[in-house]
Amino acid sequence: MTSMSRDLADFTQYSKQFNAEYVNNFEAIIANANEVIQPKSEMMKQKEITTRIANTFIILFDASIRLAGYLKLSNGSLNLTPNKFGITLLKKHIVRKDAEGVIQSLKLVNDNIEMNKETLMSHGLNDELIAIFENSQKSLGDDKRKQVEMISNRKGIILNNISLFNSLYAELCNIMTVGKIIYRTSNSAKLQDYTFSDLKKRVRRAATKAPAVNPAAPQA
Repeated sequence: MTSMSRDLADFTQYSKQFNAEYVNNFEAIIANANEVIQPKSEMMKQKEITTRIANTFIILFDASIRLAGYLKLSNGSLNLTPNKFGITLLKKHIVRKDAEGVIQSLKLVNDNIEMNKETLMSHGLNDELIAIFENSQKSLGDDKRKQVEMISNRKGIILNNISLFNSLYAELCNIMTVGKIIYRTSNSAKLQDYTFSDLKKRVRRAATKAPAVNPAAPQA
């Protein structure tokens, strides 16, 4: 907690239990809690999955446009519009970055490709484009399962470390209580630093500074 490190002299003057050793121990608790909530190795895996999903969306969007073109070249002989084929909804889910919706739409699209493969291939559809839809359905399904597994495992680990978070909360309460005592009448600016509302704002600001990992979404 940067505010306490800054104001350590005032805290030590109030009570000698707030010394450099106390700060080091408290920072160690914070580091351990952060590692339990979001370990760096897991964050890297999550970013890899998120980037892979986003790249799959970009490839799929282009493939969907091409598939719709082959459907149009059939001159209505298939009696299927892009909407009935599943292409329209697939593109909407891609633009919304809705992986589960994309997976569901791909099931319909792949079924329709299989049922109408001969006609569509006579107008230019090839095995490479077909593979994009088939492989995307599998890869997106695998990535979503990995994300769910990581979230589930992380929840379990957090529950198993509840005593760590109780210790962190108890120390936060002590620091904020003493900070309010010290600065209630002497420094209104510093007083604000020792409130949970200010702490939440700082946490949110730190979260928004994290670099984006998603490529730009395609436009419908």
